[in-house]
Amino acid sequence: MGRLLAERLSARLGQPVVVENRGGAGGNIGADAVAKSAPDGYTLVMCSIGTAAINYAAYGATMPYKPQDLAAVGLAVRVPNLVLASRSPASPASMRCSRRRARRRGGSTTAPPASAAARMPAWSW
Repeated sequence: MGRLLAERLSARLGQPVVVENRGGAGGNIGADAVAKSAPDGYTLVMCSIGTAAINYAAYGATMPYKPQDLAAVGLAVRVPNLVLASRSPASPASMRCSRRRARRRGGSTTAPPASAAARMPAWSW
């Protein structure tokens, strides 16, 4: 996906756009490189909401960057997210069953507010 985006971005900007894959740690290595780069707009990271925000919520102070170290500039692609459970007799049969189980155990059944990325307009070419 990044290479397709780079090709279109290069045509639009009239200059080369270089893709450097920095995989690993759930996208954290590449995102950290961008977070620590000069804030000149020339270094971008294409990542999921996991890399952009969820990993920090999960790993906290052990993360090398914070979500606010990065600035959202566009939404390149929209993909579905799945809610999965392990295959076992104790697994909920549906989201409805999962909500009922959470309520019985005193847990939250509400979703967080929409993220900034969800409110961003998709790039049009």
